[in-house]
Amino acid sequence: MNQTSTVLTPDAFRIFAPVNELGEEQLKTLVDCSTVEQIRPGTQIIQRGTTDHWTFYLLEGQLELEALDGDKVVIKAGTASAMNPIAQLKPRQYSVTALSPVRLLKVETSQLERLLDPQGNGGIDVAESLQNSHNDDAGGIEAQLYCDIYRAVIRDALVLPSLPEVAIKIRKLLENEDVSTKQLARVVQTDSSIAAKLVKAANSALYAGATTVDSVSQALVRLGMKTTSELVLCYAISELFQAQSRLLQSRMQSLWRHSAHVAAISFVLAQKTGRFDPERALLMGLLHDVGVLPILSYLDRYPEAANAPQQVEQAIRALRGEIGNLILSKWNFPEDFGTTALEVEDWGRDPRPEPDYCDLVMIAQLHSFIDTGDVLMAPPMNQVPAFRKLELGQLTPQMGLALLDEATEQIDEVMRMLSL
Repeated sequence: MNQTSTVLTPDAFRIFAPVNELGEEQLKTLVDCSTVEQIRPGTQIIQRGTTDHWTFYLLEGQLELEALDGDKVVIKAGTASAMNPIAQLKPRQYSVTALSPVRLLKVETSQLERLLDPQGNGGIDVAESLQNSHNDDAGGIEAQLYCDIYRAVIRDALVLPSLPEVAIKIRKLLENEDVSTKQLARVVQTDSSIAAKLVKAANSALYAGATTVDSVSQALVRLGMKTTSELVLCYAISELFQAQSRLLQSRMQSLWRHSAHVAAISFVLAQKTGRFDPERALLMGLLHDVGVLPILSYLDRYPEAANAPQQVEQAIRALRGEIGNLILSKWNFPEDFGTTALEVEDWGRDPRPEPDYCDLVMIAQLHSFIDTGDVLMAPPMNQVPAFRKLELGQLTPQMGLALLDEATEQIDEVMRMLSL
């Protein structure tokens, strides 16, 4: 790559996101720490899998981006897909090659981050994380969605779902170690739908005793305080998967079915391994994709989204982890819930020798992909570090877990319990 003597001005940055949010003086500072490079056709600019300290914008020419699965995307200067950083996700998810003579704007990422957040405001850190994890390379709707949500985050205007009131009351009540079953029952009974579901859950095959329970108090005694709390959260969260438009409702229902399936598998895996709390695993599996909820709400702003499902899915994959972590932080969930939302599809993650809940939910999700198109987006289960750490035994020829094939009825029962 050859650096040219092109004189940069603030105007060179005004078409690009998110730097177009900067003021005049900040743009002048950005000019001083940026360069323009002239690239010959056929030159590889970025190698997939590497991590560097640069942010690139396309000024002129065409680039080809090639993903791990061989899928290729062409980015042309001046189009919507060139308005955002090129292949910004780290480690790089695309190999980037010049198809024509290319001019690139090259900025040191740390300098860009300091300009975007001059006071080190913690609220902006989330937006910066979104920027760094964004895969904007498919262009069009994905770039529009990203910019819209990014601006909402930095302005603290992103509409996040609120935890239902009954769940908040029960969590607060359980902070008191001396709380009684009667007190808990009174709070549960303020939501007749959740109260009925708890009674049915207590009579399900998962928790059923010798006799049938027919009251909330009896259900709480059978389930126990902790299980009751987790199940109330599960039932309350299920109410968030609602939408007004028919198209959006269909997507919400699909998201709920996937989340419930992953939660059910997580529950059974936790029981089988004996290393994890099944109800906590259930809740964590249910919440691993909660970041998709506010993203879907933005789709109503883009009528063209109905004609570009692949781009929409790419936008969701790029954004859901950070948004999910933001939601779970707002709800005051423990840190490992946010970690799971952020890293559940980081197939190579291996932070420590012992397995954690994120490993468990990751394997549950991989198992849920079997016999679906999503299986093509992920590596074979036995090549994922989480699989090795969990010591889950043999795989079937269909790459499923033998122990889960034997527990199909139990998984179905958990899903029925969640859908009561």
